[in-house]
Amino acid sequence: MTPNLDELMRISVTRHAKYPNFRSGNIVYPALGLAGESGEVVEIVKKALRRANSSEYGCAANILTNDERSRLTLEIGDVLWYVEALCRELGITPHQAMQATLAKLDERHKEASE
Repeated sequence: MTPNLDELMRISVTRHAKYPNFRSGNIVYPALGLAGESGEVVEIVKKALRRANSSEYGCAANILTNDERSRLTLEIGDVLWYVEALCRELGITPHQAMQATLAKLDERHKEASE
């Protein structure tokens, strides 16, 4: 059976996390890593927009080359790795974080529609 996203994220961090004070509540390393990898995602998109000389952000996915799409896929995976590592250091799962976000968004939507 193919592992689901939660399992893949857990496995990847369990196998490959090697940073100071891993599993001791060290949120700094994964938080900084998350920021860095998110920046790399943005950088790929920025360069694709510049290369295509496009200011139409709504169709940006259409301007990605195959290479850019491949690199973006890898960087998104890196972002997810750091999300898992950060969650692990906080003692939560990504699933719990998303449940909390969904509850927050549901409440916000409810308040906006009142």
